[in-house]
Amino acid sequence: MPLRIGAGHVAAGVDTEADALQNSRHVFARAMTEVATMARHAMNRRNFLRRVAVAGGALGISGSSGLIGSVAEAAPEPLKWAPPNTSGYTPIEITSSENLSLDPDTDYVVTKLQTTGGFQIFGGRNIVIIGGEIADGGLNIRKTTWNRPMTNGRIVHIEGVLFSGTDVVADGIGGDAPEAIIQIENCRIEGRKGIKSGLHADVLQFWGGVKELRVDGLSGFSNYQGIFTKVEASKTDKPIGVYKLRRVDLHEKGAPYEGGLPILMWFGSSDGFSPLRFEIERGSVWVETDPSHHTFRDTLFPKPDPAHIATDGIGTYATWPTLTPTGMSGILVQDGSGGYGRVYHGGGRWGQYVPVGRAGVGYVSPGYA
Repeated sequence: MPLRIGAGHVAAGVDTEADALQNSRHVFARAMTEVATMARHAMNRRNFLRRVAVAGGALGISGSSGLIGSVAEAAPEPLKWAPPNTSGYTPIEITSSENLSLDPDTDYVVTKLQTTGGFQIFGGRNIVIIGGEIADGGLNIRKTTWNRPMTNGRIVHIEGVLFSGTDVVADGIGGDAPEAIIQIENCRIEGRKGIKSGLHADVLQFWGGVKELRVDGLSGFSNYQGIFTKVEASKTDKPIGVYKLRRVDLHEKGAPYEGGLPILMWFGSSDGFSPLRFEIERGSVWVETDPSHHTFRDTLFPKPDPAHIATDGIGTYATWPTLTPTGMSGILVQDGSGGYGRVYHGGGRWGQYVPVGRAGVGYVSPGYA
């Protein structure tokens, strides 16, 4: 349903300023009732926010960014990738930080997730986790089994999970699952603290590879590394699949680790294997640096050529037109349509994609597009 709001919609024949204001309030109230409908129909977000701002103008509200941010957070958009249908799945609860060893021929749905400390999941076929909190730790997804052939193309769906804490010396989500499609949606990973001589504490690192990584909705904070995509040659003998990224904001947080500055977005390295390619949705992947000791270029690897830093109507961005997948030809960092993928400088197009309070225990999914 179209949203019809704004000062131009004050009814004809309104004689007083008070009547005009009252009418504008009615218009604004009607607009707010349409928020849920717009989210369900995946209405263009920029158009929606512009219309809300018009409604605020009808009320004479100045400083509309706070209003827009509040409404945007109230209506999260549907997610791109749905989980598998969990009918018939084996339910499990995870309430301690002990590692899990699951049957590689069984599908699982996590009905409760609330731990202090991280853990690893060995085995399992399809695994669905929606909502929950891991405090002061991380989650590693491992191969289906050490002793038998790996299940090809299983799906591990991790949605709405809060990784909370400060000075957490642990990766957020990672592992070695070259046979798995990993879906990470609406997750918030806080307080990662890396140590150069020890664990580097990345937001994401699948050091043993994945068949495909799909991310829609991720806010991550680290003093060391954000999305680290280097795959160690000794960790996998499988091709490394596509990394698909949308609605991602990564933040340099906390004092720099000893002897270095954080890298928030990696696209492989000379002594490891890169993914097959990256598909980055235009305008939706962002890195935020501390300007007191770090520039935009410094937080990216490989560091982009200054000639490949540009600005469009969304913001300042970097591209890597000469970067190719390890041992292959073609464009490594793409936008999904054959163009160059862009990483933008800032804290997110409309702020953090997964703000405080969205992920965690009690999480409610916005549904799937």
